[in-house]
Amino acid sequence: MSEISKRLDRLKELADDRVFPDVKARRAVLRCFRAALISHRDAIIEALQSDLNKCPFETLSGELLGVLGILGFLEKKLPKLAAPRRRKVSPINFPASGCLLPEPYGAVLVVSTWNYPLSLALEPLLGAYAAGNRVVVKLPARARRTTALLRWLIEKTFPLDEVVVVSDEMHLKELLERPFDYIFLTGSATAGKLALRAAAEHFTPVTLELGGKSPCIVDHTADLKRAALKIAWGKFSNAGQTCVAPDYLLVEESVCGELVRQLGIAIRQMYGENPLKSPDCGSIIDASGYERLSKMLSHGRLLYGGEKDPASLRIAPTVIDQLDAADPLLKEEIFGPLLPVITFENEEELVARLPKLPKPLALYYFGNDKRKMKFLRESTSSGALVFNDVVTHFLNFHLPFGGVGASGMGCYHGRQTFETFTHLKPVMKQSRFWDFSFRYPPYGKLRMKLMKFLTKF
Repeated sequence: MSEISKRLDRLKELADDRVFPDVKARRAVLRCFRAALISHRDAIIEALQSDLNKCPFETLSGELLGVLGILGFLEKKLPKLAAPRRRKVSPINFPASGCLLPEPYGAVLVVSTWNYPLSLALEPLLGAYAAGNRVVVKLPARARRTTALLRWLIEKTFPLDEVVVVSDEMHLKELLERPFDYIFLTGSATAGKLALRAAAEHFTPVTLELGGKSPCIVDHTADLKRAALKIAWGKFSNAGQTCVAPDYLLVEESVCGELVRQLGIAIRQMYGENPLKSPDCGSIIDASGYERLSKMLSHGRLLYGGEKDPASLRIAPTVIDQLDAADPLLKEEIFGPLLPVITFENEEELVARLPKLPKPLALYYFGNDKRKMKFLRESTSSGALVFNDVVTHFLNFHLPFGGVGASGMGCYHGRQTFETFTHLKPVMKQSRFWDFSFRYPPYGKLRMKLMKFLTKF
């Protein structure tokens, strides 16, 4: 038996015996980990530059800042979050008392992915640990430098029988064959189906953070210059490898030409005349990802961009139209710096099209049409609905984040990160000196008459 298998067995054994660190110990570990992240900030920047050519600003703003925020929140609020929560009891239970007791599920598996390898691993890991669980975290092999650094930081800070790190030494399918008390997975729909099938064998609850094709609607009421700048930022940050990035544009035909022109201006403003030489233009994760996106470039009409550099695995921010419904750009999640443009003539066409689309992780709308806003609120389903912005809702940990349908199930962020990994166990305590004899047979006519009276309202 390998060393990693022994550690996994030991972790599950302790979880089954309900041996968990207390709140004081958890807070101390969270405090140490926060200090470790801050002191190794430069190493984190270098690792993400190596894996994704991610610029330092994006690393700090899109990865580290959010992780430090959730760490500060959990460290400060943990005593209150983990305390019993008093609840009322019904008159029929008088004079009992009731509460919800937050308890850890036990052994939790957290599966992260490579596009945001720091935050997508650490936020669920920290929430699961803060809730008292023993955690196995599966780090992505594709982001090798960041995974190696995270493994070292985690094993340096967390007790080895409380958090176990797994990467390429064990395949996801093999790991999922083991029994867990909760599974949290961020990744593709294929990985999500694998996790669901494995969870069904053990009746294990799951949270799935997947993806899909998030549409971005722009109509004639939008501020096109501002909309183009926000869309270009949200789409092309991290080389488009963001699960909540706008996947494609649905643009009102009358403003499509001007929006495309403004997108070109915004791209030049952010990345210069030659984006492939910009220090802020990221790389595709690996050669296979670069090849997949390069093939997609052969479809449709190129409106802007399209330059490639196989040596640095870079593709310039690209805008494309005249696509067929069967083209990969419209059928598959793009996960790269390619932005398809589809037009609609009027509101009726848009209203007819939207409800037929798969439920996306996010639905974006730029404009000020109150009827459209009302329709989007009431007649569409998506993980999140955002008006006049993109992506930034993910950075707001006061709002839960998650998908619906094919884009995922369950949510996390902020307080919800703790709640996701916590079973709120109802506890009721009745008086030893009181017994409500009305509930016992024989019931008789008088009790039946009283019950009929109580059920009239």
